[in-house]
Amino acid sequence: MPPKKGLGGAKGKGKAPRTQAKRVRHRDDSSDEELDPQVAALIAKVQALERSRGVAVSAPAVNPQTTGVRQHHTRRQTQADLLQSLAARIEAIEPQRPQLTEQSPLPDQAGTCDINEDVPSGPQTQTASDGIQPAAPIPTAPNAGSALPRPGTLGASAAGTHAPIPMGHWQLEIERAVWQSIAPSTRASYQRAGKEFHAFRAAKRLAIVWPIPVDHILQFCVFSYAKGLSARTIAGKLAALAFLAKMQGVPDSTSDFRVRQALKGWSKASPQPQDNRLPITPDILARFKSQWLFLCHSPYEAALFHAVAVTAFFGAFRISELLACSKNDRSCTALQYHDLALFDHGVTLRLRRSKTDQEGRGACISLNRAQITDICPVSALHTFANLRGDREGYLFCHSDSAPLTKYQFWSITKTALQTLGLQATSYGTHSFRIGAASTAASLQLPQQTIQSIGRWKSAAFQSYVRKMS
Repeated sequence: MPPKKGLGGAKGKGKAPRTQAKRVRHRDDSSDEELDPQVAALIAKVQALERSRGVAVSAPAVNPQTTGVRQHHTRRQTQADLLQSLAARIEAIEPQRPQLTEQSPLPDQAGTCDINEDVPSGPQTQTASDGIQPAAPIPTAPNAGSALPRPGTLGASAAGTHAPIPMGHWQLEIERAVWQSIAPSTRASYQRAGKEFHAFRAAKRLAIVWPIPVDHILQFCVFSYAKGLSARTIAGKLAALAFLAKMQGVPDSTSDFRVRQALKGWSKASPQPQDNRLPITPDILARFKSQWLFLCHSPYEAALFHAVAVTAFFGAFRISELLACSKNDRSCTALQYHDLALFDHGVTLRLRRSKTDQEGRGACISLNRAQITDICPVSALHTFANLRGDREGYLFCHSDSAPLTKYQFWSITKTALQTLGLQATSYGTHSFRIGAASTAASLQLPQQTIQSIGRWKSAAFQSYVRKMS
């Protein structure tokens, strides 16, 4: 005999679905009256904290409009009400945060940096009680390495139970932009100087504090001078410390009267040796042409090196303006193929950026034909361009499109100098620029013309001029 059907038409002897739904509602109603154990434990802790702080224990708020009326809240509504009540009670217990005043320390001066891990724990010459703020992190360029830690306390909350707030996006962007405002070589030099100064303070058991006490600066100067460093080199290191201080918004201690006068005194006692780098002359350029054919493994490479040499001389270029820093350099700051414009009577090169043009305003340099065919920059660039083709990328590149680097160029150039019987150590990559200034001066060109050739903005070109036979 088949089983009887229930009221809902379902098979078996189970109860009707209406009864099941009624039981489910009954189970939900009963759960509203049960308190989650975790919430109950949190309430107990808040009440204990209120008693320890002498705060009257808050009673549950009662809504007069619902007194005597059974409210059917869900579990979610109940927990939301409890959390809102707990938040209000915690805010009442929490002590008021001190407001920053003109005498209060800046938030970014209250943090510590992990660079201090190697600082000895012995006696310090300066303490926070001397009115000097604890060390703030030394600002670093993006991806500059871990030796100088990234600042993480800018905008940190006041001392208390709250954890420091990490740097916000806008602060990181400002830091990145400030570092990008200086040349890459200057950036690297400043980072090295910052590491060196920190190592000095750690070795001398000096407190790692910012702003830097003037006594620390003076001791560092004496220490550097005793090592045999010139006043000019020490001044360069102090420029790095001044930059780091300004990045943190603290006073620059390197401008102290005693610091500046000490550098002047050392400069008079030990004058800066003259720059003895010799110039690359037109005669050396002409002799180079045969050397490229001998040292390079293909006519393409010989044309490449010859074009770079004569362009560097006649345009008074820095080698970094012409060639990539490394084979993996993707900055595209050196000359690109589309920066070259060829004409019958000359060529035009668009200089994207230079050491004195970090904003990238750019400049156009025009080169005309030379009377000596062997060193004519127009002929050399026309010949190389025909071999190179119209491939995009760095203008001066190998046949496989890999960029010719500064190291590769100068390595072969030094060999060429030695083969010609010249002392390679007396020359440098700046010798092409020195040769341009010296040749122009020997032709008695006006000062303004020489400044225009090398894009000098002052009479600084005079330090490049050498006597030529």
